Amino acid sequence: MRADLQGAHVINYLRLRGLLAAQPPTDPCNARARQHATAIARPAFSTAVHTFIDVLLGQGGTSSRARSPTTVENYVGAILGTLEAWIADGLTDPREITRKHVEDVLDPLRGDQARRLHTALRSFFRALKRERLVLRDPARSVSLTSSRSVPTALPSDRLDDPRDRLMVALVAIYALLPGQLRRTDLDRSKGRLHVRRPIRMDHVIYLDTFILRLATAWELQSHRRWPDSANLPSNSRLTASGSLPA
Repeated sequence: MRADLQGAHVINYLRLRGLLAAQPPTDPCNARARQHATAIARPAFSTAVHTFIDVLLGQGGTSSRARSPTTVENYVGAILGTLEAWIADGLTDPREITRKHVEDVLDPLRGDQARRLHTALRSFFRALKRERLVLRDPARSVSLTSSRSVPTALPSDRLDDPRDRLMVALVAIYALLPGQLRRTDLDRSKGRLHVRRPIRMDHVIYLDTFILRLATAWELQSHRRWPDSANLPSNSRLTASGSLPA
């Protein structure tokens, strides 16, 4: 192609004579994914990534749901650095990758970064196995260690009220739910708490000394706060009308 070639005139000439084949539109995300796959140094890895893209686009040997171009680019981008690291370590073919290789690349990662790579690698090897480019899926049995954040501790100054202390203790020690706390009757003389359950027998909880002490403190506070109330317990038993407040 000469530098002085008038490309627009040539294209128009070919179009008028029916010699110009229309090029199907290419999504930029898919195009970038293909460029990444072509740029991989090892042919076996490059072919594997192109096959992975075919599967994601629903163009593999077995029909499957096509993923969005953005997902295709994200998956390829997620595994690209790992594949290049394996190539730098001397691997020449995806069939040489073992479960230990996968575990080693995931081990130093945490949070979203680990989940992103883990998901992409599992999808990558699943696609290669389905297309028979690998004999086994090294990522199939690899799982991430999920870490759950510990709830923030409740400040001690938030539990000055005897009722709050009793409620927290019942939930923490006996695993009562908020709805169950509204349907409780305390029999302090026998050290029992009756949880009323619709259409079922009451659930009876035998309270320890600590809970009974908290219940007594709440009763004393209730008596000081509402000394003239007819609903206050006369002895040591709370009736249905004197159930623990929610």
